[in-house]
Amino acid sequence: MALKRHRAGTEVYIQAQVYNNLVTPAVLYDPATDVRLTLVNPAGTTVLNNVAMTRGTLGRYGYRWQSSTSDPTGIWSAAVKSTDGSSVVLTEIEAAFQLVP
Repeated sequence: MALKRHRAGTEVYIQAQVYNNLVTPAVLYDPATDVRLTLVNPAGTTVLNNVAMTRGTLGRYGYRWQSSTSDPTGIWSAAVKSTDGSSVVLTEIEAAFQLVP
Protein backbone atom coordinates (compact mmCIF):
# COMPACT_ATOMS: atom_id res chain seq x y z
CA MET A 1 0.00 0.00 0.00
CA ALA A 2 1.32 3.44 -0.92
CA LEU A 3 2.03 5.95 1.81
CA LYS A 4 -0.64 8.67 1.94
CA ARG A 5 0.71 12.11 1.15
CA HIS A 6 -0.62 15.36 2.59
CA ARG A 7 0.47 18.92 1.93
CA ALA A 8 1.83 20.83 4.93
CA GLY A 9 -0.89 23.22 6.11
CA THR A 10 -3.77 20.87 5.32
CA GLU A 11 -5.93 18.66 7.53
CA VAL A 12 -4.85 15.05 8.03
CA TYR A 13 -7.53 12.54 8.99
CA ILE A 14 -6.12 9.58 10.94
CA GLN A 15 -8.38 6.51 11.15
CA ALA A 16 -8.37 3.29 13.14
CA GLN A 17 -10.60 0.24 13.31
CA VAL A 18 -10.88 -1.47 16.69
CA TYR A 19 -11.39 -5.23 16.77
CA ASN A 20 -12.13 -7.49 19.70
CA ASN A 21 -9.35 -10.04 19.30
CA LEU A 22 -10.64 -12.11 22.22
CA VAL A 23 -13.26 -13.74 19.99
CA THR A 24 -12.84 -15.67 16.76
CA PRO A 25 -13.28 -14.30 14.24
CA ALA A 26 -12.35 -10.83 15.54
CA VAL A 27 -15.21 -8.33 15.22
CA LEU A 28 -15.43 -4.54 15.19
CA TYR A 29 -15.85 -3.40 18.75
CA ASP A 30 -16.23 -0.29 20.93
CA PRO A 31 -13.97 -0.66 23.98
CA ALA A 32 -15.03 0.66 27.40
CA THR A 33 -12.10 3.08 27.39
CA ASP A 34 -11.04 5.71 24.87
CA VAL A 35 -9.15 4.88 21.72
CA ARG A 36 -5.93 6.90 21.99
CA LEU A 37 -3.55 8.36 19.40
CA THR A 38 0.10 9.39 19.59
CA LEU A 39 1.57 11.30 16.62
CA VAL A 40 5.33 11.67 16.07
CA ASN A 41 7.00 13.92 13.49
CA PRO A 42 10.00 12.95 11.30
CA ALA A 43 12.46 14.41 13.86
CA GLY A 44 11.10 12.01 16.51
CA THR A 45 9.21 14.70 18.44
CA THR A 46 5.83 13.70 19.85
CA VAL A 47 3.27 16.18 18.52
CA LEU A 48 0.15 14.54 20.00
CA ASN A 49 0.48 12.31 23.06
CA ASN A 50 -2.25 9.86 23.98
CA VAL A 51 -5.17 12.00 22.75
CA ALA A 52 -8.68 10.57 22.49
CA MET A 53 -9.97 9.73 19.01
CA THR A 54 -13.61 10.33 18.00
CA ARG A 55 -15.97 7.40 17.49
CA GLY A 56 -17.62 7.17 14.09
CA THR A 57 -19.58 3.97 13.67
CA LEU A 58 -19.09 0.73 15.57
CA GLY A 59 -15.37 0.08 15.99
CA ARG A 60 -14.28 2.96 13.76
CA TYR A 61 -12.43 5.96 15.18
CA GLY A 62 -10.82 9.04 13.72
CA TYR A 63 -8.86 12.16 14.58
CA ARG A 64 -8.64 15.34 12.51
CA TRP A 65 -5.21 16.94 12.86
CA GLN A 66 -4.50 20.30 11.27
CA SER A 67 -0.94 20.44 10.02
CA SER A 68 0.92 23.72 9.69
CA THR A 69 3.02 25.02 6.82
CA SER A 70 5.88 25.17 9.37
CA ASP A 71 5.61 21.45 10.28
CA PRO A 72 8.58 19.37 9.15
CA THR A 73 8.07 17.45 5.94
CA GLY A 74 8.78 13.74 5.74
CA ILE A 75 7.35 10.57 7.25
CA TRP A 76 5.13 11.00 10.31
CA SER A 77 4.10 8.04 12.47
CA ALA A 78 0.83 7.47 14.30
CA ALA A 79 0.29 4.87 17.03
CA VAL A 80 -3.23 3.93 18.16
CA LYS A 81 -3.97 1.93 21.29
CA SER A 82 -6.96 1.04 23.42
CA THR A 83 -7.69 -1.28 26.31
CA ASP A 84 -10.88 -2.70 27.71
CA GLY A 85 -10.49 -3.39 31.41
CA SER A 86 -7.24 -5.28 31.84
CA SER A 87 -7.35 -6.83 28.35
CA VAL A 88 -5.78 -5.16 25.35
CA VAL A 89 -8.54 -5.07 22.75
CA LEU A 90 -6.66 -3.22 20.08
CA THR A 91 -3.20 -4.40 19.23
CA GLU A 92 -1.21 -1.23 18.85
CA ILE A 93 -1.50 0.00 15.28
CA GLU A 94 1.41 1.78 13.67
CA ALA A 95 0.52 3.91 10.70
CA ALA A 96 2.36 6.54 8.75
CA PHE A 97 1.81 9.34 6.29
CA GLN A 98 4.08 11.71 4.42
CA LEU A 99 3.85 15.46 4.85
CA VAL A 100 5.06 17.28 1.71
CA PRO A 101 5.68 21.00 1.02
